Amino acid sequence: MKFFEKTKQGNNINYSNPASGFVICDQVTDSDIFEFYMQPQVVTQGTATPTNYHVAYGNLKLDRPILDLTYGLCFGYANWQGPVRVPAPLKLAEKLSKLVTKVIKTQLANQVQDKLCYL
Repeated sequence: MKFFEKTKQGNNINYSNPASGFVICDQVTDSDIFEFYMQPQVVTQGTATPTNYHVAYGNLKLDRPILDLTYGLCFGYANWQGPVRVPAPLKLAEKLSKLVTKVIKTQLANQVQDKLCYL
């Protein structure tokens, strides 16, 4: 999905990337599950692509705190000065998995293959 901000100046209509913190929670999301689109980063070139989030489990009505937490965690990635597209713990997990893939070039022991930390 791509989203744009529409502004009108006189007879001209301009479309631009949404500002940082842009969130969509309804109309284009599934109403049966808690799902939302968020664009925490600032995009200066090209078209911004917001990240689609699905809350996998939970029946609490904490919509706003989850949005705030997700947005706040996008600012915690130490290798970048601004917000990143996904929350920092996910970005760090991706980086760690790529590093482990490069370093470990042998088959994992049978005792740890089915453990959550290696899946």
